[in-house]
Amino acid sequence: LGDDFGNFAYPSMTLWTDSWNSWRSLFVFCSIVFWVFLLQGIIQGQIIDAFAEMRNNAQALQEDLEQKCFVSSVDRFIFNAFPGEWEKRRGGRYAWQYLLYFTHLADKDEEEYNGLENEVSQAFEQGDVEFLPIEQLAARQREQLQEPSEDNKLLTEAL
Repeated sequence: LGDDFGNFAYPSMTLWTDSWNSWRSLFVFCSIVFWVFLLQGIIQGQIIDAFAEMRNNAQALQEDLEQKCFVSSVDRFIFNAFPGEWEKRRGGRYAWQYLLYFTHLADKDEEEYNGLENEVSQAFEQGDVEFLPIEQLAARQREQLQEPSEDNKLLTEAL
């Protein structure tokens, strides 16, 4: 009766009776152990490190934005000598004025540009940022113009 219906124990219930299933089972077991103990930990570590690096970069950018002017990159402590200037520039608020100026230039006909608008438009199209006040502060420049320079002092003393 048992021979008529075939082998009821297929696949074999004992590993040592069928070598193919035993090697396959060993391979699956080793693959799972390799994945769980080695690769999964490494991949999760890489993902966690990538997110930590992104978080640190975002924090560094936020701190830089809170400590320096977005447009001119002047440190906020330099603004202490010029009351009210830092409040205008805090958090990149001053940069919106430049964006509005660029949209004004984009909307305006090129034939109606004045000299400054023409220079800024050409520099902007060429990717040149010389027109931006990088590491410059207008209030400091005004103050320097009002103070007599060393050459002017020597010249007035000589006369």
